[in-house]
Amino acid sequence: MLPVASINSVYIDDQLVGDLFRLELIIKDIVAHQEELGLSKTSDPKSIFEGLKDALLSEDDQQKEMAYQIAHKYGTRLANLLKTLKKPSASSIEHRKNWTKEHWDYWKTIKKIVFVGGVSLPSLTKIFLEDIQQMLDKEQLNLEVSFIEGSVNLGTEALSKTIESGDALLFDFGQTNIKRRHHSKDKDHVVFDMILPCIPSKYLDYKTQSEETLRKRAILLDAYIQKVILDTMEETLFDGEIVHIAMANYIYEGRIYPGRGGYAKLGLLFDQYDDHLSSKLSMRVGRKIKVRLFHDTTAVSYFFEGEKKTAVMSIGTAFGIAFVDGERNA
Repeated sequence: MLPVASINSVYIDDQLVGDLFRLELIIKDIVAHQEELGLSKTSDPKSIFEGLKDALLSEDDQQKEMAYQIAHKYGTRLANLLKTLKKPSASSIEHRKNWTKEHWDYWKTIKKIVFVGGVSLPSLTKIFLEDIQQMLDKEQLNLEVSFIEGSVNLGTEALSKTIESGDALLFDFGQTNIKRRHHSKDKDHVVFDMILPCIPSKYLDYKTQSEETLRKRAILLDAYIQKVILDTMEETLFDGEIVHIAMANYIYEGRIYPGRGGYAKLGLLFDQYDDHLSSKLSMRVGRKIKVRLFHDTTAVSYFFEGEKKTAVMSIGTAFGIAFVDGERNA
């Protein structure tokens, strides 16, 4: 997946979508209205976000009304994003400098959108779907939209489809947590499939930093990634050679795009990060280890292989995007 596909660079008329919809913005709105929502003060983003669920289900009419206002605010914005992708305004087209008519026309062919990721409260997504359906009816758009709930481990589950046979460790290196899975397959028979506890992500800071600082942080990040993998090998008594990694960054044939995101800094140090990891891990364990890297949302799209004209869109720290058209993405 190449950066040109980015949803984060889409403008809804004159406003960048990243300034209108992302998990951080929803959390800030919840914090700004904690008292009206009847929530206890906390600095934990997960607790803050889940507090919105309590308010949506509250028996207090004022708390519930405020929660619904927040939910519909972002549901409307999400609906407007889909409207823009299918029926862009002149301003949206003008602002998106690196999209041609071909890119906009491709979005017109999309028949189904599946949302996955951090915004997965059932009550919240129900409201989002109501706002989206209202927009689709008004604009007379034929588009199927769904949300996959509880999708935290969907990335590693989808990566298991890339394993034809053998013992494998599967990782999803996200912006907040690292998801891990130990998966073994004998041809078409799954021998075992074990989800391991998440590990916190580290060293992903990158904004307002000099290139020298980024390089130093990249060295620490690389060492941490190796440590997570090696510790997981020890924890699982792993004796295989397959390590597949989904990463929250654009990746093309093992190369990490160095231009955006916390993992992008690795691209400043290594041209072919998959080869680098394979070499380092093989040396550490004394046997061949073969690492394969995947763009995270592309990895998730493997879960939906066989679908036609489908876009898989992840919502979290930012939007991620991948496409499925009846065949596995490369």
